[in-house]
Amino acid sequence: MKTALIRALRLFASHLPRAGFALARALAWVTQALGRGIPEERIRALVPDLDPARLRAARRRTWSNFLMGEALDAALARPRARDPHPRLVPTPATELQPPLILGSFHVGPFAALGAVLERLDGEVLAVHRGRFAPRPGLTLMRTGEDEWERARTFHGAVSALRAAAFVYTALDGFGEGAYEAATIDVPVLGGTMSLARGGFALARITRTPIVPIVARWRGIRVEIACGDAIDPTLSEA
Repeated sequence: MKTALIRALRLFASHLPRAGFALARALAWVTQALGRGIPEERIRALVPDLDPARLRAARRRTWSNFLMGEALDAALARPRARDPHPRLVPTPATELQPPLILGSFHVGPFAALGAVLERLDGEVLAVHRGRFAPRPGLTLMRTGEDEWERARTFHGAVSALRAAAFVYTALDGFGEGAYEAATIDVPVLGGTMSLARGGFALARITRTPIVPIVARWRGIRVEIACGDAIDPTLSEA
């Protein structure tokens, strides 16, 4: 049932993206009694202070986010799709000025950040590992499956920043295919998280700040949040 549901949702969203986001949210509500989503024990291990009601709500939210993410992924994979992104909550992120490295993570509807990238005033190089169709105003470049392809991508990102462009990249350490990216472990929420070295090396070599940027669902719209710029020269002081 789950496979058929997702397949139908993706097909619908690939043709009518914004209606697809609404359908995904409605399906999540209709199927909430099935107990889908991240298991409550895993959520409790991460956030032990949640009471039972909030724990159940968190699990339901993960199921809703999953279905809406499937709709978004299908919309962005369709070539020449019209308005594949969710509507944005008003955000100052569209006013950012280059050169900048926009660093995100593989959490939440990160693919919806494309709605901001397409609105930026300047050239944008998006380094990715997904299955995204070409979009106006963006140059897409895959991270690469081996060290040679990754070196080519890194060189392209350096050239873009030196030409006063934006470069978008994920900061977490997910390699592509069987290739494992070079990472460093940092403490997060009582555990550890692997961050890719590439984005920070890019900032250091080009002396370009990194602006953390993430997306989260607000109903069927997306809110974009930016952190303070990380100056790569601070560690040299």
